[in-house]
Amino acid sequence: MNFNIPNSDQELQELWDDFLKGKLSPAHETWLREQLAQDAALRAKFEGHRTYREGIETHFLRKDMNAFHEAMPARENPVKVRPLYTKFAIAATICVLMGLAAYFTVFRPSAKEQLYADNFVVDPGLPTTMSTTNNYEFFEGMVSYKRKEYDDAIARWTKLYEEEPSNDTLNYFIGVAHLANDEASTAGEYLNTVEETVNSVFRDEALFYLALSQIKTGQVKEAHKTLAKSKAPKNQELLKKLKDIE
Repeated sequence: MNFNIPNSDQELQELWDDFLKGKLSPAHETWLREQLAQDAALRAKFEGHRTYREGIETHFLRKDMNAFHEAMPARENPVKVRPLYTKFAIAATICVLMGLAAYFTVFRPSAKEQLYADNFVVDPGLPTTMSTTNNYEFFEGMVSYKRKEYDDAIARWTKLYEEEPSNDTLNYFIGVAHLANDEASTAGEYLNTVEETVNSVFRDEALFYLALSQIKTGQVKEAHKTLAKSKAPKNQELLKKLKDIE
């Protein structure tokens, strides 16, 4: 089943609501989580909607609590009830604010993490209609790769890699698959091989993904050097962004 991000704001908000309420099918939810992980702009829209919804829910919860207390029978000394509720509300508000502050302090991505998230997009791969007897296993791996079944793709390609460890195509796609699988260090090992193959058609792209793997693992100086080896506009643009955040 194919899923798509809605074009209209209303449909997008309905999708967010179904996701937050757990109404999506497991396959749809998995797909959406992957989209949010890969698309920083989409993730920002989702977080904005979630914050908005939480604000509305908090407002109506407070309103219901006030109505509940107003409906309570009058006591001989109602003043004793009000201050207790007020103190509880103040304490709860302080706890929430402290929790939010801690959340954004601990979980807010660094500039380098944000740079990686904004620029990492998985290579679309090669056409799978080219399969023949000789390269059947490679293109079966490519089918898995395009389905985002990266473990399966890596397993298939690794068998071929063992026979041709210097093959730039295998090194490139195994590297990108590992990076998509959040295995940046391992990805760098394969992408380095492509970078050393001067005549490879994948060299500029390999340098781009190699630099991203280095940014991901905190090797910023190495990423500078990697990007400087290519005059490709995409690589030079990433190099400029990397310099801007330092």
